[in-house]
Amino acid sequence: MVVDVSALLWTLEWPSQGTVDTFISVFKVWVNARLLEADVHLCFDRYFEYSTKSSTRSARANATRVHQLERKTPLPARDAVLKNSANKKQLNTLLCDAILSDDNFLQHATQNHQLVVTGENDMPTQVSKGRKSPRLDLASTHEEADILITQQAIHLAKKDPESHVRVVCDDTDVFALPAYYYLSEKLQSSLTMQSPIMGRSCIDVKETARKHSAIVPELLALHALTGCDSAAATYGIGKTKAIAVVRKGYTLDQLGKPLANIVEVTEQATAFMGACYGITTPTSSMIKIRQKLWAVGHRRLANRQQHRSCVVCPQLQKRLSRTFIEHTTKSSLTGTVP
Repeated sequence: MVVDVSALLWTLEWPSQGTVDTFISVFKVWVNARLLEADVHLCFDRYFEYSTKSSTRSARANATRVHQLERKTPLPARDAVLKNSANKKQLNTLLCDAILSDDNFLQHATQNHQLVVTGENDMPTQVSKGRKSPRLDLASTHEEADILITQQAIHLAKKDPESHVRVVCDDTDVFALPAYYYLSEKLQSSLTMQSPIMGRSCIDVKETARKHSAIVPELLALHALTGCDSAAATYGIGKTKAIAVVRKGYTLDQLGKPLANIVEVTEQATAFMGACYGITTPTSSMIKIRQKLWAVGHRRLANRQQHRSCVVCPQLQKRLSRTFIEHTTKSSLTGTVP
């Protein structure tokens, strides 16, 4: 079992009164219960300053103040902690330390199954029968927990083809990554993805990759191009529409290739985005796609008025074209990271 701790924290009972230690106890109870069933890999988010992910977190954050969290301090409201990166980082550190420093808990909880904790350190810590050891094979300097979760899930699936690997997470990013690598690595083991919220459906990654093998190779590229944590979202284009375009035969096989010609990559991305917006005729730039979309939305105007209103000054055309090229380049680099 590979657990996205960030998703899990939202589903655990959050004491209305008590200290941070009170919540740590709730977290330990959950971990102990899961260890009765299977090996557990806990993947915490990492927080690097001035990274692409840090800017995304800043955009999501609310205006709550930064608390100085310690185990004996009163526990703030859930939103005040989990919607503030500084507070959440402190909580993650306290949870990691509380788990790994509690020898009595580890001795009891890891008698039958192993616990692997991936926190701020590059190298995860494995605990078996109370004994701690570093997991050199799972070392990673990546900040994003989505990558760490995928790395460990695929590693487990590779290690034992007869195993049943369960990912506890409900993030679209995490679903796209295991599906892509399950197919590309030709894995055979059972791999499922389950929300930490009780009652929600369980996704069979193995069956999904098999059934949709024609479009799974495009998942990472289309996911990055239409918007993810490290690339901006495209207006009005969601994942469902992008997948529908892939089914029509449009491809993004150049995105994510480090040695691909950026001109060819941009042309391919332009054609793909044009199709997403309903423009199926060959178009050389996103400027022309924007003009066509504007014209479609203003058909009631006279032809002359349309033509005059659709004209974009050369300086703006150059700026908008450069913006899309930069977005495509960033999306292509994002596709190479995993």
